[in-house]
Amino acid sequence: MESRAVQFEPGVIFESGDIVETEVSWFLERLVRSFDIRDRGKVVATIPVGTYSTRQMDLSMDTFGGRAISGTFGMSAGGYYNGDRINWSFGPEFKPTKNLSFLPRISWGKVTLPDAAFRTQEINAAVNYSFSQQWLARTTVLMNSQDQQVGLNFRLNWIFRPGDDVFIVYNEARTYGDQGGLQDRALIVKMTYSLDY
Repeated sequence: MESRAVQFEPGVIFESGDIVETEVSWFLERLVRSFDIRDRGKVVATIPVGTYSTRQMDLSMDTFGGRAISGTFGMSAGGYYNGDRINWSFGPEFKPTKNLSFLPRISWGKVTLPDAAFRTQEINAAVNYSFSQQWLARTTVLMNSQDQQVGLNFRLNWIFRPGDDVFIVYNEARTYGDQGGLQDRALIVKMTYSLDY
């Protein structure tokens, strides 16, 4: 696939720290190989070889993250190969204490093609907790309706001195539905240590 893009991104930053942005994009894509689009594990359409010119408009608002309750809101609409796509997203952030935060992210959309139309939903929920300045933890759960996949990511970060830390990461991916099951599982340990000389 060969692609080109032109983007125009005006935005406003308020004194309160809130941000409103818009983006207008023009895309030119040349597919040299057709590909299938799946919805809930089944092929619903095939995008044929060809050249596609599309336009997309995005609108987003981010509220100041220093508040106890903040968040983001976004909307995008435009062309999708030989069809159209619209998507909405909403992501509040709750900070009940200085050590704990919740970040649910929800997006849903609709894709319309000449021979098919389907909806997509995605949920991404994260929990952050800092036990201290040296111990930080983050857990993220992701669910995608189009791929019928659920993912889990847990990360524990120990900062044993400034600039040096240890990460313990656990990842797991599963699919659900008729052919559901475990897809991937991994435990990763990473350490950074700087030498002074």
